[in-house]
Amino acid sequence: VARLSPEKQQDHLLKVWPKVLAAVPDAQLDLWGYANDKFDETLKQIVAEEGIEQSVHFRGYAERVPEIDQKAQLMVLPTRGEGLAMALVEALSYGLPVIANDVPYGPSDIVVDGHSGYLTENGNLDQLAAKIIDLLSDQAKLARFSKGAYEDAHRYSEAKIMAAYQTIINDLAGWQA
Repeated sequence: VARLSPEKQQDHLLKVWPKVLAAVPDAQLDLWGYANDKFDETLKQIVAEEGIEQSVHFRGYAERVPEIDQKAQLMVLPTRGEGLAMALVEALSYGLPVIANDVPYGPSDIVVDGHSGYLTENGNLDQLAAKIIDLLSDQAKLARFSKGAYEDAHRYSEAKIMAAYQTIINDLAGWQA
């Protein structure tokens, strides 16, 4: 669940998908989000070139993200640049393990590598494929990572965020006195 755009690198995900299918033949990939600059056309061309039409689905803009996340097993975001990605926080809050590139500002602040998902090296397609295969082919590990996702999402709960704001407010009140 993310915009379809070059910086999100869904093309990397599609390029590794044949390896994933070789190891997990019944795997399905749903791409949710609207396309920037007709990037979906580029992605659909890759799908055709790789011959993976039966397992890759372009779902379009998502209005009901919770319903999507509740049905998924894994969230993959092979982005080359990201801030605090709400899609990752939302995924964790629904128990979805996350695989994301370890790029500055964002994924490593959200995902605890080896606990709630995996952080991969940007551009390392073999590593990306291996981590997806690792989780999709081991349901016990996927369940452990799902438990970790719920735990790690707690850092972004309303109570935690409000407590952080209250600390700032209290500090400011003391500073002005």
